[in-house]
Amino acid sequence: MFNTQPITDISLQESRALCFENVQRQPLIDDITTQAKLFGGRGSCSSYLKDCSSKFFSPEPIYKKTTQFTTTIAADGDLADIYYPVVPRSSQTEFPIALLLQGALVDKADYSKFASEVASYGFVVVVPNNERTITLPNGQALTGLLAEQQQINDVLAQMRSEDTNSRSPIAKIVDTERLGLLGHSFGGAVGLGASQEEVCLLGICSGNYTKPPELMAGIFYGASFRDQVTNAFPPVNNQGVALGLILGDRDGVVQPGSRGCYALLLNWRHE
Repeated sequence: MFNTQPITDISLQESRALCFENVQRQPLIDDITTQAKLFGGRGSCSSYLKDCSSKFFSPEPIYKKTTQFTTTIAADGDLADIYYPVVPRSSQTEFPIALLLQGALVDKADYSKFASEVASYGFVVVVPNNERTITLPNGQALTGLLAEQQQINDVLAQMRSEDTNSRSPIAKIVDTERLGLLGHSFGGAVGLGASQEEVCLLGICSGNYTKPPELMAGIFYGASFRDQVTNAFPPVNNQGVALGLILGDRDGVVQPGSRGCYALLLNWRHE
């Protein structure tokens, strides 16, 4: 289901018409703390995603019914909600993994409707709550729900375990050879970093992270790959991991200058 050809630049013209019609204008501040404040309130994120999915997501789902359960990611102790299509136990169908990387301080529960809809198109969607402490550019520490790159390998290992565990609700239905990323805001920045191995940004990269060959694609909403220290946009190599970016010109958190990220995508094409 994943096409490894580059799929970058879901165009600004399209994204302007999607989910930003009712976004209140805010001062153009793009630091992690502000992202957390503006998007971190319970329900605020889900309202944006609900509007986007209900008004503009026209193709019919492949599977009419999905369900979910909660498990613990063994490698890091994170609680994670897992959404998947309901199929007969005798089914030979396997579904690729979609890991949703949360926005700063946004609880996994706020993504429940969105994750369920993604699952209805034939994915096992994993939404963890990852708590950690990072150092902000001003030297202050921020502790809370913050995505990190190492989650990708940790979740992949967990999915392999679930797939081979006869007691797991998703036993034998996970395609552990294909993994895609979904990312919101700060989680999108983490996902962009995870698609690279040459770039390490403050607060984004995990020192022990290695990009797995199973990682095939990522699509990120309201995300910026800006270096919070230098304000520069490092190049993003789009070869091997197909990337999609959605950014609206009425976004009050991610600066319009974040469009510079598009210009620095390598090996890409417009769609």
